[in-house]
Amino acid sequence: MSANYAAQKSKNWDKRRHDMYQLILPWKVCANCHQPYQNGPAVDMANEFISYVSDTHPDDQGLLVAALKLKLGALGEYIYRQNMSGNSQGELKVEATDTANKLLSLITQMRLDNSSRGVSLRIRQIEAFVYLDLGQICFSEKTSDSAREAIGHFEKCRRLFKAMDKNAPGVQQGITCAENSVAATMLRYQDEGCTITLEEKLKHSRRMYKICTGEYGHEDAESIKVGTNLAIDLRNAKHSVEALRLLPQLVSTSKRVHGADHSLTKRVESTYHQYKIRRVLFKSQRGGWKHYQAIRYEDDFENIVIQGPLGEVKKDMVTFTVPSTAVLPSLGTPVVAHGLEPYSNHNGKIGDLRSWEKDAGSYEVVFEEKDVWPCSLKPKNFHILFDLGDP
Repeated sequence: MSANYAAQKSKNWDKRRHDMYQLILPWKVCANCHQPYQNGPAVDMANEFISYVSDTHPDDQGLLVAALKLKLGALGEYIYRQNMSGNSQGELKVEATDTANKLLSLITQMRLDNSSRGVSLRIRQIEAFVYLDLGQICFSEKTSDSAREAIGHFEKCRRLFKAMDKNAPGVQQGITCAENSVAATMLRYQDEGCTITLEEKLKHSRRMYKICTGEYGHEDAESIKVGTNLAIDLRNAKHSVEALRLLPQLVSTSKRVHGADHSLTKRVESTYHQYKIRRVLFKSQRGGWKHYQAIRYEDDFENIVIQGPLGEVKKDMVTFTVPSTAVLPSLGTPVVAHGLEPYSNHNGKIGDLRSWEKDAGSYEVVFEEKDVWPCSLKPKNFHILFDLGDP
């Protein structure tokens, strides 16, 4: 039924009068819920689109490239989600690789057929994004071999984009996307000889989000996805306050634009709930420091309620109250400074715990306000901040 509707909507499309996106849209976005098809249905609709193009525009190589790219993108998203959830998708990867090879062969043929003029910028960008899709599939397999393969694809994507006019629409975004993907892969597998710092990767993520929101706006699905990745990189680099400022905005936007049940909304919301957990270390009487979740303060901050140990079966977790001085917050925990006399201007300021100074028994705290200098604080001079909206 969906394919029949899409075919009917595409019937009067004319390349001389209409943008190509108008042709692709009915095959990509559901007419009822106005959301992009996902997973299996997205692949099925892409296959129907390929058949439609082959039947109605058999001599239009550019349309066939667009149809094959729609399928590769759908396969890539489907495989990525499944792999990241721990479900291997070997057969789908074979289909994705086959689709990518068809795409690249078709573009090569177009170059041969138009040797004097070459191919358009749009076709060249599609060619570059083929390698990005292949790289993302490899990255999601979570092995050192697939990581090296992913970096090769991402580097190929970057080289292709760098060969284009950097001022052309979409080119700078493509370069940044490829660089960010290389950084993410190298960071995950730096024990394999690849080295990149969390701050370097964060720099790429910030740049990518700025480009996406500038080109597509904050409500676009790609911008929300890239924004979520930025929040993850912020948290990994212990910039938790900034991550927790960004995530509720992304949740609100995704719910409003894509709906509460959309997979993108669920991913952002899940990330936000995960980052709202305040983790602390507590040494029980049975010995050994273990991770617990801090719930709240009691008795004017003298005591703190904790639950855990984290990682245990839920029924085995216990909730109890201990002195606030008996716990050590995890790095990245948002805090608010208090009780400082020499640096009283720091009191009430919000920051992150960036590092632990074991010998001094203090944390390096970097504050949210740029004009407030970082400083070393002992646990007695800060409180864990459970709600950034109410310090």
